[in-house]
This record gives sequence, structure tokens and C-alpha cells, in this order.
Amino acid sequence: MTEASEIWTGEATRYDQARPTPPAALLDLLTQLIGMPHPTLLVDLGSGTGLSTAIWGERAERVIGIEPNTDMRTQAIRKIEHHPHAAHIEYREGAAHRTGLPGGCADIVTCAQSFHWMEPTSTLTEIARILRPGGLFAAYDYDWPPTLNWKLEQGSRSSPLSP
Repeated sequence: MTEASEIWTGEATRYDQARPTPPAALLDLLTQLIGMPHPTLLVDLGSGTGLSTAIWGERAERVIGIEPNTDMRTQAIRKIEHHPHAAHIEYREGAAHRTGLPGGCADIVTCAQSFHWMEPTSTLTEIARILRPGGLFAAYDYDWPPTLNWKLEQGSRSSPLSP
């Protein structure tokens, strides 16, 4: 287990209750960008409690969540027990920079609100290795309701670039 993942030990239930599920529009966008309405394999790195993984169960033929933290992974596995597309979803122990997956296997690789916890160079190397030619990598973050830091908003009003 990596140091960053240890932060979440004992916090999986609370984490799962506080975090939003990615919007369906994101799935639409990613599948449109790759030109595949139903990807063969989607890999979700830093999958946590599965909020960003299980949503792909209906869309992808196969979905693999990679998560180093045992508590988070256990919560994810427990949550899909009654999921209508559980047969398409699995969770594996691993790290973003060392997934254990074969090269060129994934159509889409995602990092949902997790890339900032990963060492970028080795993670991007692993992503490039597991993506098939023409595959898509998407690191994304989202908040609901959308907000910006009030200091940033106020500072942008005085910017010479603002109208």
C-alpha cells in the first residue's frame, strides 16, 4: 500500500457518502471522443469505493477498478454485490503506476479525482503501456454544485484580461 492510500484507511464509508458520482454526461463525452459507445475495457485508476467505476458497468463490456487501499476496495466490492451490471465490474489491488494489466488492453483509462495522489511520470508511463493504440486517457475532477474559490473569482475581475 502506498503512503497516499493509507490516508483513507478506516474512512471508506464516510468517503463514499461524501463524494459525488460522476455525471452521465461525462460518460457520453468520453465514449464520443473515442468513437466507441461501448468500450471493451475501461480501467479506473485510484477507483476508491467505486463511485467512478460502477457507473461504467452498463456502458463497457468490462470495467476494472485499480485501488491500493484495502478498505476502499472492500467497500467498492460490497457496493456492487447487488449492482445490475456486477458481472462486468471487478476491483483489483494495485497502484496506478503498476496495474498488473497486459499492455494494450484498455480502450479508456480514467482517474476520477485521484490523479493528484499519483506519481505522474510512472503513472503516465503505465497508462501509455495499458492503453490500446487510439485509446483515451481522462483525468477529471468535479464538484457539485460547481464552485470556485472566491479569491480567484474576485482576482479575475481585476485581471487585465477580463472584460
